[in-house]
Amino acid sequence: MKLAINTDAHEVDELSSMRLGVATARRAWLTADDVINTWSAERLDQFLRQKRKRAFEEHADK
Repeated sequence: MKLAINTDAHEVDELSSMRLGVATARRAWLTADDVINTWSAERLDQFLRQKRKRAFEEHADK
């Protein structure tokens, strides 16, 4: 499972909440490989394209 760490910030001052998300991810033994917003744009694009392709194929089989 991959995930993104999000602050849900509505103001610049709230961006510091990212530290809490990172700390929680570390406690769960997640690595940068598990967190999609640490990836390059190219890697994220490839991941999303593969995910969409699988979803389309699963839907087509029904």
